[in-house]
Amino acid sequence: MKKKNKHLIIAGIILAVIIAFFALANFFTDWLWFAELGYVSVFFKELLTKITYGVPVFLLIAIGSYIY
Repeated sequence: MKKKNKHLIIAGIILAVIIAFFALANFFTDWLWFAELGYVSVFFKELLTKITYGVPVFLLIAIGSYIY
């Protein structure tokens, strides 16, 4: 593998870790806020709804893009 490709892969991994860290920090902050108010069930219902609609839409768009 070329040296340039290795650097791109390492940079991509570092970027993915940074994005994941901020996403998890945001998730944890929201969870703590909902827990403080006593609405943890609402938080998880919102999360489940986002997953329920987000995953199928992502798959349809990914398959459609692949076919196109």
